[in-house]
Amino acid sequence: MKKIIILLVMALVCAAGIFAQNLQDNENYKKSVDFARQSEQALAAGNYDLAREHAIKSQEFAALYRKDLEKMGAAAPGPKIATYKVKQNDWLWKIAELDYVYGDRNQWMRIYEANKNKLHDPKNPHLIHPGQVFTIPALAGEARSGER
Repeated sequence: MKKIIILLVMALVCAAGIFAQNLQDNENYKKSVDFARQSEQALAAGNYDLAREHAIKSQEFAALYRKDLEKMGAAAPGPKIATYKVKQNDWLWKIAELDYVYGDRNQWMRIYEANKNKLHDPKNPHLIHPGQVFTIPALAGEARSGER
C-alpha cells in the first residue's frame, strides 16, 4: 500500500510539472506576448495602423490562450495593477510580492527605479510613506490596469 501511495504522489508531482511546463510553453501565449511587444514598438515608431493590427492579433491569441487554460483546467492569471497606493507598514519588497503586483519580492527594485522621483529621499528605497501612489511597471508583454 505504501508503494502505491508513493507512486501516486510521484505521478501527481510529475503531472504538475508537465502542466506548468505546458502553460509556459503555450504557443498562443507566446504569440500574444510577441504581438503585444510588436504593437508597442509600432506605437513608439508612430505607425498607429500597424500598432492597432498587432494589438488586435495579441488579443486574439490571448483569447485562444484562455481557452487552452480552460481546457487544461487552469484559471487565467488575475489582473495585474498599474498603480499601488502605499499603506501603513508597507515596504517595497512587501508590495512586489503581492500576487496582483509581481508575486515576487525580489522585483522590488523595479518599483523603486520607476518611482525614485516620488520618494522624499530618492537614495533611500526604505523610506516610503502611506498615501504615496507608485507606478507598477509591467513585465515584458504584460498588460496592467487599475489601482489598489
